[in-house]
Amino acid sequence: MRQAGILAAAIDHALDHHIERIQEDHENAKWLAVALQKACVNTHIGVSDARTNMVYLTLPSVEFAGSLQRFMEKNKVKIGAAKKLRLVTHLDITRRDLERFAELFEEFLKTQ
Repeated sequence: MRQAGILAAAIDHALDHHIERIQEDHENAKWLAVALQKACVNTHIGVSDARTNMVYLTLPSVEFAGSLQRFMEKNKVKIGAAKKLRLVTHLDITRRDLERFAELFEEFLKTQ
């Protein structure tokens, strides 16, 4: 892996100064995973369990992903247009941000 020292320094800093924040990020990711899993019942969308601060969405097609991206962009949320999305919680993402994302995602699903 290139630039591993930079990653190691970031991890070292986080472990020394942000342990509580890291836990909050993991809890937020778990909340997001559960919210999206509920929204995706009876769909062809896969939602991973959150084991860290990441949640993975597996979308049914690239076209679906593009439609989702355009919908989110209209609502001022930036996401990629790939079939597999990685959603990451971190210091700059609040629970309210996640609630809004989940609400918009459910709204989008109703149009499909």
